[in-house]
Amino acid sequence: MKLAALILAPILLAPCPQEKITLKSSPKAGDKLSSVEKMTMKFDLTVAAGGQTQKLSMEQKGSQKKTMEIQEVDGEKATKVFYHFEEDIEEKKEPGQQELSRREKPLHGRKVTVRLKDGKTVCEGADDVPEEAKKPLRLEDSFAKTFPDRPIAVGETWDVTGDALKSLFEDQKLDGKFKAKLAEVKDFEGRRSAFLDVQIDMKGPGEAGAAITIVLKGTVVVWIERGYTLQAKLQGTMSMQAKNDQFEMSGEGPMTVDVAVTVK
Repeated sequence: MKLAALILAPILLAPCPQEKITLKSSPKAGDKLSSVEKMTMKFDLTVAAGGQTQKLSMEQKGSQKKTMEIQEVDGEKATKVFYHFEEDIEEKKEPGQQELSRREKPLHGRKVTVRLKDGKTVCEGADDVPEEAKKPLRLEDSFAKTFPDRPIAVGETWDVTGDALKSLFEDQKLDGKFKAKLAEVKDFEGRRSAFLDVQIDMKGPGEAGAAITIVLKGTVVVWIERGYTLQAKLQGTMSMQAKNDQFEMSGEGPMTVDVAVTVK
């Protein structure tokens, strides 16, 4: 018995290999995803012009409520998706304004079918929608292109750059890096899910020749079985700098992004 115990001890004491999971898009026809996405952003600006300096502030909010129904799937790719945008609103308070002004974005109230036809994505019901406003019309989850290209264990990290990162933003002029870590695997609302710690660093040109920098950190929750994002909570800062012969401007403020998804 003692000999057997000595033989088994190293085996029993050896650390168990960590379970690895694969994050990938695996949609199922008939799934309906109802999502609420909210963005908030505030700026305190300093503007110097004509020998004078002014302190200004601005604010922006975005709210989108939509239903996404997976209608047709080929293998592990959705080939037909129906969208109903119940709400797609932008609110802004420019320097000097006392209250937020509200604007309905082009997809507000729209019902659009997105399908794969001859290898290309076609949008039906959005012919008069500007191309730059069609970014949310996609056949896969918004975070799908940021998933790692290998199985991962808790604690592992990966980076995403280029077009895969730009797929998260409507503004395609921004570029940078998305860094993620698998923090834990546990149930979220009854679904086995991956909890990702993420950091997004983006830079690019803005309005009036300004240079924009966005830094966001937070948690993204992904349903492992389907590859659907169930929740995203990100917060950080957005800064702006601009300078020309007439004026110099700089500013920074808090920015938040919240996404909540219900799957039926």
